[in-house]
Amino acid sequence: MFLSPGEKILKYRKHYKIKQEDITGDKVSKTYLGMVESGRKSLSKKMSVIFYKNLKRIVEELGEELTITYESFIETSEEQAKKYLDKVIKDREINNKWLVEEGILKVSKIDQIKYIIDLAEMYLKLENTNEARRMYSKLFQRITEIKKYEKEFEIFINLCAKHEKYEIISLLFNKYKDDILANQILKRNDKIYYLYLF
Repeated sequence: MFLSPGEKILKYRKHYKIKQEDITGDKVSKTYLGMVESGRKSLSKKMSVIFYKNLKRIVEELGEELTITYESFIETSEEQAKKYLDKVIKDREINNKWLVEEGILKVSKIDQIKYIIDLAEMYLKLENTNEARRMYSKLFQRITEIKKYEKEFEIFINLCAKHEKYEIISLLFNKYKDDILANQILKRNDKIYYLYLF
């Protein structure tokens, strides 16, 4: 799970039953902390230091150790997701598909496309063609034209034919009709070309 700094504060507050005023002290309003926790306000560098020190002190007073470093505490959910996805791709190992899906959703649309292509290529290298097909399917749900992704589209079409998954292809034919008619991708796969024609 990838949490914003505010969500982390809320998580630790609830876990240790800490009141907002204990985190804010007399320097910051509870309203500000509430807005940070709910994502309506960003956490400033100055406030992050205050909140982290207070949280750490309170947890230690309870006889426990805060298990998160300051660096991890201030990391955004997007930064955490990128680190996680980079590690998955580097190690070529996915232990939790749901976390990968969540990571993809936490990054910008441009980064989503990059990570989806990288994950699809990783699955191909691991010879997990069905998961590669699923990733390419996600790619073509996110983009508006296939011109820049013709190579990926051809791979996807061939994977769909291999796994006999034709439902998504019919949707893509409608979405990218002009692009498909303008290139020769379909003609290189007889089975898909036949389905498209009829």
